[in-house]
Amino acid sequence: MDVVRLSIYCLFCLFSYCMLRLIYRRNGFPSKYLLIALVAAQLVLKIFDRYYVPSFESILRGGDEVAPLGWVELISKFQKTGIIPFSTMSEGPGIYYLVYGIASVAHVTYVQALIIAAIVFGSLYVLPCYYMYRQFGSVWNSDSTRIALAGTTMISMSDVMVYSTTIARPVLIGLFLLPIAMWALQRIHINFRWTTFAMLLTVSVFILLVHAPFTYVVLLLVATFIGLLYNHLRKWNVVYILALYSLYGLAIAYIMPDLGRIWRVELFGAYPLKIIAVFLSKDFYLIFPALGLFVLLIIIVRSHVFLRITKHGLSSLRLFRFLVVLLAALAVMGAAGVLTAYSAYISQFYGSMWRLLLFQGWKLGFGVLAFLGLRIYITRNRKISVPIAWTVSLGFLVVILALYTPLRSYPGLSNLDERFAEFLYYPAFYFIAVGLDYLARNTSPRVFHWVVLPLVSIFTIPSLMVGVHDPTVFNPS
Repeated sequence: MDVVRLSIYCLFCLFSYCMLRLIYRRNGFPSKYLLIALVAAQLVLKIFDRYYVPSFESILRGGDEVAPLGWVELISKFQKTGIIPFSTMSEGPGIYYLVYGIASVAHVTYVQALIIAAIVFGSLYVLPCYYMYRQFGSVWNSDSTRIALAGTTMISMSDVMVYSTTIARPVLIGLFLLPIAMWALQRIHINFRWTTFAMLLTVSVFILLVHAPFTYVVLLLVATFIGLLYNHLRKWNVVYILALYSLYGLAIAYIMPDLGRIWRVELFGAYPLKIIAVFLSKDFYLIFPALGLFVLLIIIVRSHVFLRITKHGLSSLRLFRFLVVLLAALAVMGAAGVLTAYSAYISQFYGSMWRLLLFQGWKLGFGVLAFLGLRIYITRNRKISVPIAWTVSLGFLVVILALYTPLRSYPGLSNLDERFAEFLYYPAFYFIAVGLDYLARNTSPRVFHWVVLPLVSIFTIPSLMVGVHDPTVFNPS
C-alpha cells in the first residue's frame, strides 16, 4: 500500500482519538471548536478522497457520478440543453436547481458546481448531524452535548458515510437534509411550535424534490412509525402524515413519472401487489394518500387497544424491552441476509471471509455498543422517540427488502436493502455514542482513556480504506 495513503489513514485515526479525548475531558471542551475541527477534517478527507486516491473515476469508486449516464453526464447535458429530463427522472429535479443556483452565483460550469456542492455539503453534514443528536438526548440526558459530539465524530469516519458524502449525487443532499428534518420532528414532539412545524414541512418538500426514492421514504417511514408507537395521535401528526403521503403521490404522478413506473411495474410487479397496480392503472399515485388514511386508521385503533392493554397491567417498559429483543432479531436476520445475498460481492472484492472481517469486523464491536446504548436509552427515557422509530422502521424495511425475492428480477432494485441500510447509520451511531458514554461513567478514567478510546478510534483505519474504496484494499495484488 502507498505509504502516504497509509499515513493519512493513521492521521485520521489519531484525529478521532484526540477528538474523543477532548470530548471526554473532565472539564469538557468548547463544542464550537470541536465542530470546526470536524468540518475541517471532512473537508480534508473529501479532497483527499476525490483527488488523491487512484481509480476514483472507475466504476468501482464513483459509478453513480462518472459512469455512463452518471450525474456528471446528466448535469453536462442539462447545461447544453437547459432541459430537465422529467420523463426519465426518478430522484427529483432538486439537484438540477441546486447546480443551476451554484453555477449562477460562482460563475462556473454546471459540472464544477456539482463538484462544489459535493465538497461543501459533504463537509457540512456533520453540523445538522450534531444538532440532531443533541436534540435526541436533550430530553433525558444532561450530557447530550458530549454524546452528540462523540456520535458525530464516529459517524463522520464510518465507511458508508465517507463514501456517500463524497460522490456528487442526490443522496448526499438527502443525507444533509435528513438530520434537519429529524431534529425538527423530535423537537415538535417535545414542544409543538408552528414555526418548527413549518420548517419541518419545508425541509420535507426539499427532500422530496432532491431524493424521493430513498431519503424521503425514510422520513415518511419514521413519521409513520412515530405515530404507530406513540400512545396518542396529535392533530399536527395527522396533518403531517397525510401531507407526506399525498405529496409523494402527487410527485410521482406529475414530477417524477419514472419513479411512479418503478413503483407500479417493478416494486408492485409480483402478486398479490400486482393486483393493486393493475386495478389502479394510471391512477396508481392515489395509493399513497389512501395509504396515509389507512395508517391513520391503524394508529387510532392501536391507541385504543394499547390503552386497554395497559389497564390490564402490561407496562410500557416491557414493550420497550420487547423492542430491544425485536431489533436484535432484525439485526441477526439482516446480517445473515447480507452474507447470503452479497456472497458473490464479498468473494469478488474481499477474496475471503478473513479479509471481510479485517475490514468490517469493527462493526461487531460497535453493534454491541449500539445495543448497550439502545437498552440504556429505553430504560432511562421510557418514551418512544425519533431514534427508536427510525431504527425499528428501517430495520423492518431492510429485512423485508432482503427477503422480497421479486426484486432480484430487476438489477437496478436488487440492492435496495443495502441502499436503505445506510440510513440506519444515523440512529445506530447515536446509540453507539450512548453506549460509549455509559462506559465513560462506569470504567476507570485510565482504562477508558488508554484502552477503550484507542480501541474505538482504531476503526477509523479500515473504515476509511473501505469508504474511499482504496484499490489496494479491493485488489491487493
